[in-house]
Amino acid sequence: MKTLCVYCGSNSGSKPAYAERAKALGTRIAVFNQGVVEQMGPPVALYEAPQNRFVASFLGSPTMNFIDCTAVGATDDKGTLVDLGQGHRLSVPANGHGAAIDTLGIRPEHVALVEKGQ
Repeated sequence: MKTLCVYCGSNSGSKPAYAERAKALGTRIAVFNQGVVEQMGPPVALYEAPQNRFVASFLGSPTMNFIDCTAVGATDDKGTLVDLGQGHRLSVPANGHGAAIDTLGIRPEHVALVEKGQ
């Protein structure tokens, strides 16, 4: 069994490239926040299903974008309807959080521009 330990500490608030190397090389990684393990597991699992905003913002380059929102109800496809403000609403897949949604995290690679009305 090989172990790779990568120190990703920084007081500047910026994430070193080491985080991406750990994600690419490790079979299991742990994300620490001030000495406390926030989440541990396979890199893909942490990237696709981060347990909190800190983990979501730590993994990925470019990092995840966050938008404040308010859950306003359920959708027909068992998702959640969120209000983004200024009259904009969006249906998001169900994730078990339901009414607790107050921030929407979007990874840049999951965004596509489409013609109005599509």
